[in-house]
Amino acid sequence: MPTAGQSYARLLLLPRSRPRAPPPSIRAPLPSSTQAAARERSTGE
Repeated sequence: MPTAGQSYARLLLLPRSRPRAPPPSIRAPLPSSTQAAARERSTGE
């Protein structure tokens, strides 16, 4: 079981391991309805 420091360090490293700008192939197919659904979900809760 990781300690609090290890899990915290992992949280700090997660965004850094991702590519800074996602490829257009990932962004393009995203329909606006998905973003609207995510927005409704975040505001609903």
